[in-house]
Amino acid sequence: MAEQGALETLLADAQDAQDRGAYESLRTIALEAASVATAAGDDLALGLARNFLGVAEMRSGLASRAEAAFDEALAIFVRLGARAEAARVKMNQGALAFDARLDITSARRIYEEVIPELEQLGREPSLAVALANASEICRAIGDYSQALGRSARAIELFERNGHPWRAALARVTNAHVHSLVRRYDQSIARLEEAYPAIRESGNPASLALYFEVYALVAAACEQFAPAAELFGFVDALRHREDIRPNLSLMPWIATAQQRVRTALTMDGYDVAYYIGAHASLDAMRDRVERLATSLRISR
Repeated sequence: MAEQGALETLLADAQDAQDRGAYESLRTIALEAASVATAAGDDLALGLARNFLGVAEMRSGLASRAEAAFDEALAIFVRLGARAEAARVKMNQGALAFDARLDITSARRIYEEVIPELEQLGREPSLAVALANASEICRAIGDYSQALGRSARAIELFERNGHPWRAALARVTNAHVHSLVRRYDQSIARLEEAYPAIRESGNPASLALYFEVYALVAAACEQFAPAAELFGFVDALRHREDIRPNLSLMPWIATAQQRVRTALTMDGYDVAYYIGAHASLDAMRDRVERLATSLRISR
């Protein structure tokens, strides 16, 4: 009984660490949970621990170790007949294919298999995660209509099941896709809706993503100085918090940065970038609020 209580606490702590983006802590907790689960003979908990370990390795850039952990977790869940847990591992395998290896074909295949299964199982929180991730894949292949539809449904499911931070991340993806189809008012609205939950989460990777997408929107709207400031702020935040770049956004980021450099000249870009790199979070939030207001007025 004591071991079971310890396992429940460890697995809850692992989920909390994952949500906060504390991946070193997540690795430590997952390894401890796996040890306790093995001693207790609790295979379901062992599979959950291995899945958490895979997430920690994936987000730390250790793709091969993540793959091994996910494979072990999936084998356990398949053997146990735990379909919902197996589907969660498959989603992480899809994220590994997409985020770490940019293997869009494999990632898309995995999510197209998992989404109907989660629909059938009625697991709305996991389904919302799958839809949110699938919306990013649709964005990558240029299927913007599907990306908007899936991210909107993910937002609805996250909110209905009490996951405001995850809903906010789906809103950020939705905002970026709206900007890609030149619906800038909708893009800004989604970003403004997303910020309170992202700030509340304390997850630095989520903050970096938020301001990075705002930079892309600013560049698309020809607000070049604010865009350069935002790029500087995000780069400084990523360096300070040791956050890996978001590879799925890199094609848009590279194009936007080149456009901003050309518009401002290198000297102008460097000055604005420096200002952003040395700005506080509150100062940068004030900056994007002013940007949002000016864009609404100009339109």
